[in-house]
Amino acid sequence: ARNYLVPRGLGTIPTEHNLRLLDRYKVRVLQAREARIADIKALADQISKFSGITIESRANAENQLYGSVGSAEIAAGLKAKGYPIEAEMVVLEGAIRETGLFGVKLNLGFSIETEVKVAVVSLADKR
Repeated sequence: ARNYLVPRGLGTIPTEHNLRLLDRYKVRVLQAREARIADIKALADQISKFSGITIESRANAENQLYGSVGSAEIAAGLKAKGYPIEAEMVVLEGAIRETGLFGVKLNLGFSIETEVKVAVVSLADKR
């Protein structure tokens, strides 16, 4: 460390002062993590109380979609309602290929999960 890390500024000598700074830094990081977890839990509570989203797609007479509804479409629908959800947070076993009402799980991070209702309707049904 004295030959490589300290001369290049990549490390410091563990003095009493530097160890106190490190302890303060660890406390700040822990507080930031706890605040982030509290925010995510509040978001999960809001989403669980949310009635759900409706996604319109073209479908045939047997309610089979032309294409599919995936995590990107679900995330876009939730973003349109004001929820900061990314496509990576949506947990699907497979793409949705038919119309109907589906329960979709969301992994918000820090092992916090919630579920949102997704209604897939045909564009012809809307008219």
